Amino acid sequence: EAGALSETVVPGRHNGGVSPDRRISPDRPTLVATDVDGTLIDHDELVSARTRAAVHAVVESGTPFLLATGRPPRWISPVVEGLGYAPLAVCANGAVVYDSYADRVLSAATLSVDALTELSELALVALPGSGLAAERVGRAHTTPPPHSSSAHQITNTPGSTRTTPRCPRTKCLRRRPSNS
Repeated sequence: EAGALSETVVPGRHNGGVSPDRRISPDRPTLVATDVDGTLIDHDELVSARTRAAVHAVVESGTPFLLATGRPPRWISPVVEGLGYAPLAVCANGAVVYDSYADRVLSAATLSVDALTELSELALVALPGSGLAAERVGRAHTTPPPHSSSAHQITNTPGSTRTTPRCPRTKCLRRRPSNS
């Protein structure tokens, strides 16, 4: 599986210029993948100098490095800025593969409108009055900044009659009503 991911790495951009078919050394890992929140960045969303140096050492060794996160692609930019490096990112809990250098989604597994409708109806029965947040796939820099109140595209807020999005989405979250 790691071999398949490293084949999508663009030489010279994401892995220090090392060809994806480089010889595997027992002295270095085949691939380094890391979470973002609480691992690469702290609670203030900052990358420490130590972490940045460690990532650069991995990249300079020729080992492919990528992010694996629940964040959507549009929340990767501050991480890239902090790292000083633009790796591939597996986003939205595995639903999206994102090229942070090119600001381009390479692949996405979406939930259909029918699946989201069914999930929404089930969630409304289980959590009456809750709101639905569904993440769209697109370019990272065209939507609100990280953790803003409008960060997820809310398609059903508590008390709303609209329960589902009108197009496929990659991630669906249900927000409990404030009184529970």
